[in-house]
Amino acid sequence: MSSTEKKCYTECPKQLKAMPIMFNQSFFTIDLMKPFYRLIVDIAFFAYCFANIKKNILMKEVMLMYIREKVMEGVRAHIQELSGFDQIELLEIEPGHCLYSIKVTEKMLNHYGAVHGGALYTLCDISSGMAAYAYGVKNVTLSGNINYLRPAGATKLFVECRALHKGKTTVVQDVTVKDEEGKLFCTARMTMYIIGEVAE
Repeated sequence: MSSTEKKCYTECPKQLKAMPIMFNQSFFTIDLMKPFYRLIVDIAFFAYCFANIKKNILMKEVMLMYIREKVMEGVRAHIQELSGFDQIELLEIEPGHCLYSIKVTEKMLNHYGAVHGGALYTLCDISSGMAAYAYGVKNVTLSGNINYLRPAGATKLFVECRALHKGKTTVVQDVTVKDEEGKLFCTARMTMYIIGEVAE
């Protein structure tokens, strides 16, 4: 077998993927002057390569469709209703300090089975608003930063807020979320903006 023929047989699959077969051009050339048995071998080899390439392309398309559908299932699972915050039981409240417990409901979970990060942030925001309101001032959230330490898989949570600073316009507070055994799930630093005093 000549060097050109060897190159034909070794590089045929690559050539088929990269470009259409150009008879009497490129590497893959069917020479009708070859002995008949060599012509049969060439045709069979071409058919084998073409069939396998089509099969591989089809399998790749099927796998991509399957992966895309699984991804979309996960994407759609993020769209959910979060609720259950009315289950809060207030335990302690004073200016700059708030402690409450809440029973975790199914509506508070993400699609992995832990308490949703958005739900945890909301719990921190609620406690911060309560602690600031206990000063006798109306307030709204100016900013908040939360650090998630571990998945919250508890059935009951304890949320505690402590003020670090109270000024004329803002109240800066730290919030923790723990379970009944004191395991810490997240911490938050909340800044509440004072919009006025509570009317007596």
